[in-house]
Amino acid sequence: MNEELSKLEMIERYVNGDLVNDELSDFEEQLKTDSSLRDEVEIFRDITAGAEELGKEELAKEIKSTHQELKNEGFFENITTKEPIQIKPENKNQSRIRNIQNRRWWSIAATIALLLVSGYIYFFNSGNPNYEGVFAQVYQPENKVINTILDDLLSSGMAAVDDPSADSLAIALKFYKMNEHGEAQKYLTDLVQRDPKDHVARLYLGLALLQQAEYTKASQHLKAISQIESFRHKDIADWYLALSYMGFNSEEGWSLAKKQLKIIANDPKSSYQKDAEGALTML
Repeated sequence: MNEELSKLEMIERYVNGDLVNDELSDFEEQLKTDSSLRDEVEIFRDITAGAEELGKEELAKEIKSTHQELKNEGFFENITTKEPIQIKPENKNQSRIRNIQNRRWWSIAATIALLLVSGYIYFFNSGNPNYEGVFAQVYQPENKVINTILDDLLSSGMAAVDDPSADSLAIALKFYKMNEHGEAQKYLTDLVQRDPKDHVARLYLGLALLQQAEYTKASQHLKAISQIESFRHKDIADWYLALSYMGFNSEEGWSLAKKQLKIIANDPKSSYQKDAEGALTML
């Protein structure tokens, strides 16, 4: 299921235009040869169009209705059979989001899973804020400045001769970009231990820990540098600190996350101001 959700998150980023460089090229290559992936991209476009047409409240009703219909049809009991499941069409006018009755079972499963990944799961929790659902919707690995930092480190070739620590940081960031977060963590931990004032290394150590669901450890590093007003990437630390608090999945964590999001939302200089405002509307 985790693999499927990861793929659905990639589809969401593709449709929203958030994939760039190698990720975008790789995904488009997959689309050329994988018809099922093309179908799922089409489903996501339908969901997005449906959401725009229906509005938030109506969309919530549609999702709940679809969930109940699938349950009544025995969909969830038969999800492992990989057999086509017939969904009865309705007589009333359908929005595009409901036009899925002729899809194969996995397409329907993808639709339901995607709704959950996109944060709509909070409609099913009796009105209580669902921080896990919000986290799943707003979280993306840091990609705003990592390439710039790497370019700076490598602009004059590998830095090992003049600055071994810069070389280690470049290696760590490359591991981070390749989603090898455990390997990145090893290099970054060593860098921070040798130089506690290496704020960039500490930032990405926190981010690497966050990627590995080490939320408490991540928050400790991110909080340390979010308090440094002169740090040029402070807004990144602020944003991911809020997300690490969400990962606590406790009353204390939720309170800290909401407080942190409000700080960001009230900071016009933060590049994550709009993201924070959007997250707060779902809590």
